[in-house]
Amino acid sequence: MTPAFADLPVGLPAGCAGARIDVASVSPMVPDSARRAEFIAGRLAAAESMRRVGVVDGGVLGRTSDGAPAWPDGIIGSISHHSGVACAVVSADARGLGVDIAPLLSDARLVAVTRRCLSEAERSRWPEPREVTVVFAAKESIYKAARPLVGRYIGFDEADIIEQSGGSWTARLEERLASEIGLGWVTGSFAWESDLVYSILALEG
Repeated sequence: MTPAFADLPVGLPAGCAGARIDVASVSPMVPDSARRAEFIAGRLAAAESMRRVGVVDGGVLGRTSDGAPAWPDGIIGSISHHSGVACAVVSADARGLGVDIAPLLSDARLVAVTRRCLSEAERSRWPEPREVTVVFAAKESIYKAARPLVGRYIGFDEADIIEQSGGSWTARLEERLASEIGLGWVTGSFAWESDLVYSILALEG
């Protein structure tokens, strides 16, 4: 079976390549494990993304000590999966990269994410469910892009999403994180496809 890949609906930063795949197309390989199918689909999307930047054989991705993908030398990347879709984005130029897929939040999940992930100012600034979902996905992208650089847990309160419009979002970073990565502000992109939002952030090298 040859996997069928598609482009991501979100605009990719310069120098990046990405791919996505339906997890259902992988499920026959591991019919007894939905979680394993998601894992394999993410790795297949990563391999296709690397092929698109010229890495023909990136080998089998291992894991770092904290469970993140171990990318080949000279490549950084990020993987996400949710709601039957897996995707990956890679770059040979950026120093940090984060991609996230999040479903439109509602009901109890919306309340929980709003309380846990948004500051009081963000709750006032972004009251709508779609806005809250973008804030959540943006902060996940920041975490994934910055975590390998700082080597520590990054809290939701270390980024303040101050703008989201026209397919892009901007975050002001808390002083410690800003100092560690040498950036006070970061701007990423997002796009909705049905009730899924895709968010991506690249930290330039």
